[in-house]
Amino acid sequence: MGKTSTGNGLLKNGRSYNDRPDQQSDSLQILILNLMSEKINTEDQFKRLFKRTQINVEITFLRTASYESKNTSKEYLEKNYKIFSEIKDKHFDGFISTGSAVEKLPFQKVKYWDELLSIFDWVKEKHIPSYFICWGAQAALNHRYGIRKIDYPEKQFGIFSHSYNGSSNNLSDYWKNPVQIPVSRYTGVSKEDIDLCSDLDIVLSSPDTGVCLIAEKNSNDFYNLNHFEYDRLTLDKEYNRDRKNGVKIALPSNYYPNDNPENEPVNCWKTDSIIFFNYWLSRIRKEKE
Repeated sequence: MGKTSTGNGLLKNGRSYNDRPDQQSDSLQILILNLMSEKINTEDQFKRLFKRTQINVEITFLRTASYESKNTSKEYLEKNYKIFSEIKDKHFDGFISTGSAVEKLPFQKVKYWDELLSIFDWVKEKHIPSYFICWGAQAALNHRYGIRKIDYPEKQFGIFSHSYNGSSNNLSDYWKNPVQIPVSRYTGVSKEDIDLCSDLDIVLSSPDTGVCLIAEKNSNDFYNLNHFEYDRLTLDKEYNRDRKNGVKIALPSNYYPNDNPENEPVNCWKTDSIIFFNYWLSRIRKEKE
């Protein structure tokens, strides 16, 4: 199936968020726990991404109360974010947890770990379909299933091809192998650990970077160790930031044309990203009907 088809309703129909005022009352309410240090950049990534999807979304951003961001002003956070006590009695159709730059720490050493687990437990108790990203996915898998976090000797960094593993969902009807996804992490999980868990299904994996996307068999919960939400220049910014800070970092693989940082990278994962989010949102809407 070609990725430009709109017949299945899962691909972008050419309209933007503002072109659909008649659907506002039928918007899906998505709560995003933003744990990233560069919060505004992450906000913008999700706003742009959801504008490209077929289903209208209204976003509420959530922050931790037990740890205050060092890179985003308190005034901005108080104006644009909620804390858990402010939203725990509200309804949400979906939940997203981002990653965080704490992946080298043991889980229990993370300052907001207890608060995070409270949020994860609330989401599970409310049966809110969830999508966990990078370290957020590792944290949720550890808390829910005891899946251990594995440290890598060096950062996995770049754009990598991933193959569909024939899981119980039907994403293969929309994706064409291989699926391209940005990878940026020092840690991961073991395929053997996931295989031992009867509630989990590996959807995407790479021979280079291992397990990527994991699905719960009996819910609309997904765990992605990588980053469909990244925009075209995110890896470029990470690469230059690390170099500026004196961090030993390799050139992101398969990212710059001809491996030349002077060349503009191409967003080769955008279509695959939109397909996934349309799929997830469509499942949420169907469950809601």
